[in-house]
Amino acid sequence: MTDKRILKTRAAVKQALLEILESKHLSDVSVSELSAAAGISRSTFYCNYQNVQEVFEALISDFLDETRGLRTQLRCKGCQDNALDNKTPFCVAVRKAGRYQNVVRETGFLPALLNIINSGVRGTYAQAPYLERGLSPHVAENLVSFQMAGCYTAALAGGNDKSWEATQAAIDTFIAGGLGAIREMKSE
Repeated sequence: MTDKRILKTRAAVKQALLEILESKHLSDVSVSELSAAAGISRSTFYCNYQNVQEVFEALISDFLDETRGLRTQLRCKGCQDNALDNKTPFCVAVRKAGRYQNVVRETGFLPALLNIINSGVRGTYAQAPYLERGLSPHVAENLVSFQMAGCYTAALAGGNDKSWEATQAAIDTFIAGGLGAIREMKSE
């Protein structure tokens, strides 16, 4: 179990980065600036994080914790927002990023997101719909990257809420159709 002080310090550092990103790009944020904004020393910062990028990735992980996984989304026919599991579909979460708005719009978001999604437990879970259809882990990873990059790009492209609902339904249908096509491809 992690000490409450450590959790409090990490939360303060992440909150400080969220606030700094309102006026600066991630590449312009230094450890000294972030530490000062969080009200901690540099040495305390380094006891918790290796660098600013690691804090950014922790924020992306927090953002992902609030999003619905692919497997759940595909099993939810026509559901929107939080209707299924109190989590938001990824595309919708990007559009309504809330406190993560500046994280989501940061240039390094997508590469860091894909690295997080395709590694460890998250990778296994995200790739499961493809692995279950007999694809190799490498192909599954590439398909997850394709899907997430597409959803991310579509979500940022904009449009009003009414047009977005149609777009989201089309994306979900496209992904489900692709999974069906992969199933057929493997059974031939």
